[in-house]
Amino acid sequence: MMSKSNKKQLTVLVDTSFLIFLSNPDLGQPHETAKKYYKYFLKHNIQMKLSTIAATEFHQVQSIIDIISTDNYQVLPYNLNDAIRAADIAFGLGGTQRINRDKDNIKYMDDIKLLGQAASNNIDFIITHDKTTLAKYANSLNKAGIISTKPIDINEPFDASHFNGGQSSLDIGT
Repeated sequence: MMSKSNKKQLTVLVDTSFLIFLSNPDLGQPHETAKKYYKYFLKHNIQMKLSTIAATEFHQVQSIIDIISTDNYQVLPYNLNDAIRAADIAFGLGGTQRINRDKDNIKYMDDIKLLGQAASNNIDFIITHDKTTLAKYANSLNKAGIISTKPIDINEPFDASHFNGGQSSLDIGT
C-alpha cells in the first residue's frame, strides 16, 4: 500500500467552459461550483493542466494571460501523440471510417482533441460545464474502456468524492 507521501498526484484538465465560469462571477451557480473546485484543487495539490486548445478558445473570449500568470496551471501543448490518441478516440466513438467530415463532427473536434490529450497524458479528470458533448463523450468512452479520464460537470453541485474513491469528504470548507 502506498503511503500518503508516495500517493500519485491527481491531475485535472481544465476545459474552456470551466475557465469562463470561474472567471465570471455574474454567471451564477456554475461560477460558485467552479470556484469551489478551483480552491479544492489548490488546497489538495491537484495539478491543473491547461491545454493550448482550451487556451486558444478562452483567449477568444478574454485574455488568457491573467489565467496563466497565476502559475496555478501547467500549460500542456497539444502534440503528435495527443493528435494520434484523439484520432483513435474519434474512431472509437462510433466511426466506421476514419474519414467522416460532416458538419457535426467538425464542430466537436476540439472536445475530442481534449479527451485525446487527457488520455495521452494520463490525466485523471477533465472539468467542464459542457455536459452535452465533452462530459457525455468522456462518460461513454470511460464505459467502453477507451479512456480512464473522468469528467467533472460543474452543472452539478461540488462533490469531493470524485477525488476520494467515491467517499464523501467531511472537509466542507473546500
